[in-house]
Amino acid sequence: MGRKVVLTGASGGIGLATAKRFLEAGDALVLVGYRHPEALNDLKKESEASKSAGNVLVVSADLSSEEGVKMAAAEAESFFGTPDVLINNAGIAADRLFQETTDEEYRKMLDTNLSSYVRMTRALLPGMIQRGSGRILNVSSVWGQVGASMEVDYSLTKGAVDAFTKALAKEVAPSGIAVNAVSPGLIDTKMNACYTEEELSAVVDGIPAGRAGSPEEVAELIYLLSVAPLYLTGQVIRIDGGWI
Repeated sequence: MGRKVVLTGASGGIGLATAKRFLEAGDALVLVGYRHPEALNDLKKESEASKSAGNVLVVSADLSSEEGVKMAAAEAESFFGTPDVLINNAGIAADRLFQETTDEEYRKMLDTNLSSYVRMTRALLPGMIQRGSGRILNVSSVWGQVGASMEVDYSLTKGAVDAFTKALAKEVAPSGIAVNAVSPGLIDTKMNACYTEEELSAVVDGIPAGRAGSPEEVAELIYLLSVAPLYLTGQVIRIDGGWI
C-alpha cells in the first residue's frame, strides 16, 4: 500500500516531476498548486487512467496567505488524514536590485517561500507527532547557503528555510519524524526564464558537470530522502553538479 503525500508548489517544474515520481511508486498525493492548475488536472487524469498510480487530489490554493494554507491542509486531511510525507516546494523568484525591491514584493517572497512552509508544517505536524512517524522535506536553494547578487530577498528566504529545517529536525526527532531539505543549483525550469541564453551559458561554464540539472534529478533526490533511514535528519543536501 502506498503512502500519503502532500506536495506544495506541485505545478512547477520540480513539483510536477516530483509528483510523477511519487505516483510511479503508487503513493496517494494531494497536489497543491496555484499558477498552473491545468497541469495538475492533466496529471490527475493520467493517474486515474493508470492501474498502478496512486489516487490524486488537486487543490488550488494561494499558499502566500494564511487562509490558503489552512484550506489546503484541511482538504488534505479530509482526503486521506495525516500524511506520511509533507514536501514543501512552493516558491517564487525574482531578479532585481535589493534597493529596488518594494515592501510588497518582499512580503510576497517571504510569505510564499518561507511562511507557507512554516504554516503548512504547523498545520500537519500534530498528526505526525500523535502517530509517531513522518517525513518533512523542504525544497531550498544553493543561494540559501551562499547568497546571490540580484536575488537578495530570495536568498534570505532560502537561508531561513535551511535554518527552519535544522531546528525543527532536532525538535521532532524524538517523535519519529525526519526533516531534511534539498538544495538545488541551476535546474532547467521555467523559473530561470528571466535569464538570457548568454547569462545561463555563463553560469553553466562554472558548473563542473557542464550543464543544468533536470527537474527529474531533483525529484529523484526528494524521493530517495523520503525513504531514507530516519537517522538521516536535519540535513540540507545540495544537488548542483559540483557548482558550489
